[in-house]
Amino acid sequence: MMYELAIELKADGHVVTVITPLAEIKELYELLYLDEIRILRFKSGSIKNTGKIKRAINESLLSLKAWWYLKKFFLNEKQDLIIYYSPSIFWGLLVRKLKKLWKARSFLILRDFFPQWVVDNGMLKEKSIITKYFRIFEKINYNSADRIGLQSPANILQFQKSHGSNYKIELLYNWASDLPAITANYPYRKKMNIEK
Repeated sequence: MMYELAIELKADGHVVTVITPLAEIKELYELLYLDEIRILRFKSGSIKNTGKIKRAINESLLSLKAWWYLKKFFLNEKQDLIIYYSPSIFWGLLVRKLKKLWKARSFLILRDFFPQWVVDNGMLKEKSIITKYFRIFEKINYNSADRIGLQSPANILQFQKSHGSNYKIELLYNWASDLPAITANYPYRKKMNIEK
């Protein structure tokens, strides 16, 4: 979905930069292009297929690491709009800093009510110190957004029940392009013998 959003923004004449963490790179960051979309990957700890504690620590450090490793880019490449995606709830600190630096607006695509779904499923207690820790970052994440897009009318009601009318929210359904994704530069197609 984020790839298709980037492609659509580019098609509308915008210059798009995607910032994303990646544990598997050796350098502090790498720059690459995919379909003329600039992608900056910064080194992070594992946030997929890892233990819960390690993941929580690594996600907690996302904003800090992004700033440390990409600071030169951020200082020299002003952006007009910041679109960020949750999960993770830990982008809020970076977004807040970049909004101030660039005098930019921000839009949060909210697809997950974390930590609420973890509490609802009995994995964490509402009053636990861990839940309180996550709630701090949840609030920072929401407060960093000028607008928040939620994926269904039911999600809007649930969000308003939990957070009142403190945030500017709107309905933003999931999206998908109905055009086939065909790109000449996918080396994995050749490796997997699925070029056609």
